[in-house]
Amino acid sequence: MEILKQPFEGEPETREVSTADGQTEYHITVKELTPLRARVADTADVLFCLYMAGLIIAMLLNEPNKDLAVWLTAALIAGFSHKARPGLRDSFRKKTRLRLNAEHLAVWQSGGWVCFDRKLPHRFGILQHDYAPMEKLKYEFDRQKAAMKRKVLFRRPYYGDSFIVCLEYLGQRHDLVTVYGRKEASAVVARLQACDEIIESRLRQGRGAAIDPADQWGHQPGDLETFTSSIPH
Repeated sequence: MEILKQPFEGEPETREVSTADGQTEYHITVKELTPLRARVADTADVLFCLYMAGLIIAMLLNEPNKDLAVWLTAALIAGFSHKARPGLRDSFRKKTRLRLNAEHLAVWQSGGWVCFDRKLPHRFGILQHDYAPMEKLKYEFDRQKAAMKRKVLFRRPYYGDSFIVCLEYLGQRHDLVTVYGRKEASAVVARLQACDEIIESRLRQGRGAAIDPADQWGHQPGDLETFTSSIPH
């Protein structure tokens, strides 16, 4: 059995549309956590789990006759909380809209579209978050203080695990999206590269071949301190 994969399925959400003049335009919607939103989401998840656990315990303690209905109710509450957790985390994701066509790359920022001329030299890449080194120093200092008291300290690095999807435009850095998680940031860069390559191919040959979304993992962005390669323009 053969399964035909649709172009650009998966995240980030991507739609190919035709403009009024017949040109192809890609609408990319990035829905990802930022470092701050990831921290808030983790805190909300812990509080939600504690609340649901307290609710179950209170219900069991207040029921002298713990019959089957009580246990079923407790199981339903536990199942609901388990199913609701991903949705709770998704509610903290930030949505960023980007548009890419033969003329421009545009990103929605501060209530308006910021446009870049796509015909000028440009490339996409990822960089580790600017606050990551400071966060690492702070965590290391706190860890050493804890070790002096014979304690073990562990903290999740939010900025250290966050990356900035950048556009290098005429040699200048322009931040497009801040993403918590390297895999997620790599997917955004790969999707932007794929759309850019299709547009360039259609401009040169009339119509380029569609890129399978699975291919986006074949070529990953380079080192954290370098930008990925792109088509010369």
